[in-house]
Amino acid sequence: MNLIAQLEAEQVAALGKDIPDFKAGDTIRVGYKVTEGSRSRVQNYEGVCISRKNGSGIAGSFTVRKISFGEGVERVFPLHSTNIDSITVVRRGRVRRAKLYYLRALRGKSARIREDATYKAKKSLRSGIMKKDIHPDYHFIDVKMTDGTVLRMRSTWGKEGDQMSLDIDPTVHPAWTGGKRK
Repeated sequence: MNLIAQLEAEQVAALGKDIPDFKAGDTIRVGYKVTEGSRSRVQNYEGVCISRKNGSGIAGSFTVRKISFGEGVERVFPLHSTNIDSITVVRRGRVRRAKLYYLRALRGKSARIREDATYKAKKSLRSGIMKKDIHPDYHFIDVKMTDGTVLRMRSTWGKEGDQMSLDIDPTVHPAWTGGKRK
């Protein structure tokens, strides 16, 4: 990692912002801090993200487009702005472009974006999300095999630390030998 990328990563980490995974085509709601006189409040701006620039670095930004009283309104937000209170993804869009500037010329039903029902988060189970987060009843149990070996497994059976005995010989059952018979 070069020096500039390292400095940017440190600055982003120092901000401590929780930026969700979103891309062009997603409908997002941005809670933006607005100061009027001496009072400050959070104003939500909901629309379709039509572009993201400079990735998720410190200089990253995104453009949100919404239709307000029949007029298209676009607003560019810096990704790591201190004025952004929250970013929430309302709907995942399924598009085949990185920049959706063509939506500016479309009106009504032709400007709709189909929903992505097959969306999967970028983080896999191995890189941070535990199965316990997905299914709250998951816990670890010890499984004792007929040959005396003990395996530690995730299960919804019993409670944490329980022991279970299986009458499966691990030398012949393909599930316990990595798919090969010995």
